[in-house]
Amino acid sequence: MFGVVLWSDPERCKAVIWCEDHRDLAYFDGAKEGVMDHGPNQETASVVLGVGDMLLFDVCVTEQRRTAYNLQRVAVAAAEDLVNKMQFEGHKLRMTQGKGTNVVPLAQGTVQSRQQ
Repeated sequence: MFGVVLWSDPERCKAVIWCEDHRDLAYFDGAKEGVMDHGPNQETASVVLGVGDMLLFDVCVTEQRRTAYNLQRVAVAAAEDLVNKMQFEGHKLRMTQGKGTNVVPLAQGTVQSRQQ
């Protein structure tokens, strides 16, 4: 699965990952397992994860949470502004809901009336 690091703690080797399937977030504990980075000459090195890094990984559900393992960093800081964008959109949504509406407008022609 592919994913993007939303939060990381380099000192404790932990990260929270947004997964491509848009389901629950995945958690990574690097103290148990390292992260591999494949360089241009196919050499492999252990890396520290940063916010916005794009990863390829396996996921399993344990103790009612998703755990990421076999991590490989695909790109460094590929989506480093993703967290800010998500916070901004969340703020906009909260402001809209505070004004008494939570209706999402549909594009023209997406709703068809039923003929009886």
